[in-house]
Amino acid sequence: MPSSTNNAPAKVKKVLQVPDLIAWMAENLVHFSFKTVNSNICKGGIRLGKNASLNLPYISVRTMLAKEGQSVGLDYTGNAPNGAPFSQYRQAIGETRRGVTKKDPGILAIVDAVVCADADLRATPATFGTDHVSPRMRQLLLPDADGGYVSISPIGSSGLCGVIDHLVATRRTEVAAYKNATNAEKKNMPMPHSIPRAQGFSIGGGKPQNVGGRMRDMRPIIAMSVPESSAVTRAAWRLYYRGLSLQMPYRCVKAYALWLAGIHEHSTAWTLKVQAEERRLLTPLWDTVLFQRNAALDLLVNHPDIFGEGDKRALSPAVMNVWNRGFLFADCSHQWKSQVAQWFIATLRKYRLETTADGQPVRMDFNDADHARVANLIVTEFAR
Repeated sequence: MPSSTNNAPAKVKKVLQVPDLIAWMAENLVHFSFKTVNSNICKGGIRLGKNASLNLPYISVRTMLAKEGQSVGLDYTGNAPNGAPFSQYRQAIGETRRGVTKKDPGILAIVDAVVCADADLRATPATFGTDHVSPRMRQLLLPDADGGYVSISPIGSSGLCGVIDHLVATRRTEVAAYKNATNAEKKNMPMPHSIPRAQGFSIGGGKPQNVGGRMRDMRPIIAMSVPESSAVTRAAWRLYYRGLSLQMPYRCVKAYALWLAGIHEHSTAWTLKVQAEERRLLTPLWDTVLFQRNAALDLLVNHPDIFGEGDKRALSPAVMNVWNRGFLFADCSHQWKSQVAQWFIATLRKYRLETTADGQPVRMDFNDADHARVANLIVTEFAR
């Protein structure tokens, strides 16, 4: 009588050796996989390096690269056989699909090597399968400046979807906490809005592992309204990322240009009276500069959530230069004064006063003597 006990040997999970796993990581892990667009095309993808980081106020792979301590998960480019080494890779770096650390005893010995290799990968850009783009990539044809078209294939990032999925899960927790709170507690709590998700959409069909190891993070379609923002808030973010941008009013520039043209035409001597008149005409231009500077200072003070407070108040590191430090942070060095003078003069010189019948710009007649005189006026009297 045959025994009911199953004596079949236990299935042993294959574990790649360190060199093989690291080689597999280098050849397969990407931020963007072609198969997220169409699971039936040949494998390929793009991995961004740290130099592609972008410091802007929205969520994307590039902006996540700019945030210290945060990252976007890499995914593999091929089919289901890559699932086993990908699972090994994720366990080695202490990650599972929902962010729970779970390490196999067989993985522990290779953790350090894989973590170091993963850091190197994230600093090194790479492309795979980009020599030929399949027509199945669902390309968009966009017109270019030369009258032709550029083919664009938008590609999603399953790792970025995982980041967003985590944010949505956090929001669901906040909504549940608000619903369960008492009326007294709700008075001190912001009311969170739930983010609806459509279920039943699956990339890769019944076998998402044929597309990538993070496809389940891409399954829910997240539907949300566009964030509303006031013009003042947009201006604050623009100041933070771009720094102070100044304009000169046409009417004041035109008045000074006409006066200066008359001085040149009649070869008028630069008496104290003429110098006083020039100062009178340039003062409204400088007052306009100060008005724009003061408006920017109001943004700095009224948006501590963007710029910080007190001594920690600052713009984006990319624009914390001599120009912005002088105008916005009272760092009025001689270098700043010289830079402001050169900007002031360059703006006057290139200002389009009129346009001729054949479309040519008419600009101010501003010679080297004017340059030296106005620069001295800005440095010694205005920029203080």
